[in-house]
Amino acid sequence: MVLDSRSSQQLSGETSGGDEPGKWVPASVGVAPGNRLGPLRWWIWSLLAAAYLFVMFHRYAPGVVADRLMADFAVGGAAIGILTAIYPFVYAVMQVPAGALADGFGARKTVAMGTALAGIGSLVFGIAPVLEMAYLGRLFVGLGVSVIFVAALKCQASWFRASEFGTMSGFLILVGSLGSVSATTPMALVAQSLGWRASFTIVGAASCIVAVAVWRWVRDHPSELGLPSLPGAAVAPSTNRSASKKPPLLSSVWSVLGNPQTRAGFLAHFGILGSYQAFAGLWAVPYLMHVYGMERSEAANHLLVATLGMIVSAPLAGLVSDRLLERRKMPIMALAMLACCCWLTLNLWNGGQPPAWALYPLFATFGFSCGAVTLVLAAVKEANPPELSGLAMGTANGAFLGATLLQPALGYLLDRQWQGAMLDGARVYPFAAYQGVLPVLAGFAFLGLLGSSLIKETYCRNAAEGYASRADVDAVGDASMVTRSRPS
Repeated sequence: MVLDSRSSQQLSGETSGGDEPGKWVPASVGVAPGNRLGPLRWWIWSLLAAAYLFVMFHRYAPGVVADRLMADFAVGGAAIGILTAIYPFVYAVMQVPAGALADGFGARKTVAMGTALAGIGSLVFGIAPVLEMAYLGRLFVGLGVSVIFVAALKCQASWFRASEFGTMSGFLILVGSLGSVSATTPMALVAQSLGWRASFTIVGAASCIVAVAVWRWVRDHPSELGLPSLPGAAVAPSTNRSASKKPPLLSSVWSVLGNPQTRAGFLAHFGILGSYQAFAGLWAVPYLMHVYGMERSEAANHLLVATLGMIVSAPLAGLVSDRLLERRKMPIMALAMLACCCWLTLNLWNGGQPPAWALYPLFATFGFSCGAVTLVLAAVKEANPPELSGLAMGTANGAFLGATLLQPALGYLLDRQWQGAMLDGARVYPFAAYQGVLPVLAGFAFLGLLGSSLIKETYCRNAAEGYASRADVDAVGDASMVTRSRPS
């Protein structure tokens, strides 16, 4: 087999200098450029997924040590609600800029710099002597992690086929869920052993290491390594940022916001995942400790089970949608209705206090229902131009705005019902206080169901390719007109 000179240089480790990435391609990967795509894309995806793991860890970790934060900083639930809400507030505000950065600045630079900033923020948070410095640390964390997910999806679309996008997005959520897992029982155990400050300091250092690895090895598109694009890639070469001129930013934002599919996806994401994150991210552990008298580690185990439910659901929903159903809306609606049923159960069963034996299955189902968000973002991506996919997914990524609005509001409602009880310097809220906040969470979940019902079916195809309606399929009796041709 004859290699061209550029491929030979890359395999031998030679490079022309500058930012040419060929120098790091291992010769053991293969000879033919096409054959190198498989191992390389998984290596790049793994680094992006490692960065996303920290996104979900930082989202849930404060909830596990909420009472310690209240005790160390001598504040109540509302103040801690604000502390934890800084992260989702910044995350929510940054989603449109994050999409613009992913489309224009590039996924590699965006993810690397975001991960580094989050690491610095975690270090600041861990050493904060006063609440104001802790606020600053969480601000840095929120700014850093806010750009990672959308940029990772954007890069993923260049390295994987369109028919794999839902599945790979599910696996990305799975890895992120491992970050959530580490923020439950493992975080509780480490916090008990080393303290919450040491825990966040260690995570900050690890984040900085991953940031360096992303900068060193991730590339936005196979063409940056002199490799051909993968046939059927979710972002074709013509839509890569180096190959085409992007429309003006304001025009792009207007185009994405003007798409009803984007708005429907935002509402679905906002309600389904936002309600869950507001509860699991801060108030689930105190609820279980105060209402059921659980120890912290036992309460954190329930969040662990919920996260395991999401770990199963996210890739499974992607596989079922991509391969079995070749539909988006049907599984989205099913999971959204499941989420609403969970909130109704928690609200109505025994007045907001289901029997203890039912809590593990209930929390597992909560997590499983959140697999819908994987497909929501895929549907939004498919309904917008490929060159604006980052901006579209960032705009629809509304769960953190839901959590931002809910967490301090729930803390305020709980504080109003507080009767003065304290335990180890932290406030203990009565059962009646939690009865007042659970219906609010259920209402947000039903907003997500409404948004899901407004999503238009894409049949797992990008709008640029054209997708048929259900009536068209029924008219000809042949689903092949909306079925993607799969590469051999």
